[in-house]
Amino acid sequence: MLEPKELKAKINELSEIVQRLEQRQATLVKEVSMHSSAPVSAETVKGLLASLGTIFENISHEKRKQLVHTLIRQITVTADRKIDRITLGSVNNFV
Repeated sequence: MLEPKELKAKINELSEIVQRLEQRQATLVKEVSMHSSAPVSAETVKGLLASLGTIFENISHEKRKQLVHTLIRQITVTADRKIDRITLGSVNNFV
């Protein structure tokens, strides 16, 4: 059995907890909405890839090497030395 004072204190404590959780939820919802993005159109990707060639030609050898290592995770070659498969790096590498 709780005394009225204790009950009131407990209710106030729980109200503060609820308020903090609601504020945290609002913050998280805002963060999620900021990080979610609209799908990128195929035309945008094509445009970026087209400009990549120009950029690639104008950077140093070391930067080219770094870019290729970032984009490509693995290249599989057949016994007759032909490229069998190219595995791209994960999206996390670019973020």
